[in-house]
Amino acid sequence: MIAEAEGVDSSFVIRLTYLAFLAPDIVEAIRNGAHPATLTVRTLTKATPLPMSCNEQRRLLGFAAESA
Repeated sequence: MIAEAEGVDSSFVIRLTYLAFLAPDIVEAIRNGAHPATLTVRTLTKATPLPMSCNEQRRLLGFAAESA
């Protein structure tokens, strides 16, 4: 198991796995430093499991809602 091999708790691995489904524009904003100041590693991992909807992810993580 990954958690055992890495010496971490399995819940940590699960929370990180959820981040693989983060909306691409959110990933890009984080990479470019254009994310909300309130979005930290701690708030991001506590927000897991993330909604599958990119719009819901944006709302939950403090990004402006996208125009419909």
